[in-house]
Amino acid sequence: MHKHIREFAKSAFEGQLITSNFTTDVTVTGKKSMAIKQYLTTDEYERFTRFMYNAKIDLKLKLMILIPLLTGTRYGELCAICWDDIDFEKNLVHIHRQWDYVKGDGFTSLKDPLRYKNEGDIKKRYLPLSDQLVELLKTYKSSPEYTSNKEGRLFYKHGTNAQALSNSAYNDNLDLLLSKLNILRITCHKLRHSYATNLVKLKISREAIQYLMGHESYETTEKYYVHLNESLFKNEFLKLNSIYY
Repeated sequence: MHKHIREFAKSAFEGQLITSNFTTDVTVTGKKSMAIKQYLTTDEYERFTRFMYNAKIDLKLKLMILIPLLTGTRYGELCAICWDDIDFEKNLVHIHRQWDYVKGDGFTSLKDPLRYKNEGDIKKRYLPLSDQLVELLKTYKSSPEYTSNKEGRLFYKHGTNAQALSNSAYNDNLDLLLSKLNILRITCHKLRHSYATNLVKLKISREAIQYLMGHESYETTEKYYVHLNESLFKNEFLKLNSIYY
């Protein structure tokens, strides 16, 4: 932004549209932006999952982080989950809509993504929940931390567009928890990246990964979410080197 302003002022001054270049000798100071990781490595993913299950934090926050971490849901999808979407007998959650957490306009279709238009059409899907996660959900539903609401949404808070923990507050809390393990910050959506990468590590089939990520084609999954985790392939590279060199 500063570069564009300087170029504009220089051009305007040289074209005699302004009488002086107001950017001359101006030094821009500020806080350096914090780097954001693209995904958690295999080791970080496993350590953070164990940490979150055992963390002594609010149950609501714990679930809001564990669900995307273990199912790959987007933030809008997370905010839209209702109790009716959860099958406690089969350990499944039905992802079939989003919540407009930007404008606060309520539920929206998955076919019209709010923030992730580069992914194309997003499919409805049923995602598996671990036994431990299901037990946490049952405890949360009957706890004082759960706020009853007319839609029956899991995560509700009056006064924000998300009507849950705001996206920025969510990422701040996530950053704080990751720092306890000396892991660089990531965003809620990068938990989704981490989930996809872990599926590859577990050697889940391409078709299953495509379905779990909610993509129309595997090419979309591969392009945006499956990162070649260096630690995952390191041993394989060492084997090749020992054979040929």
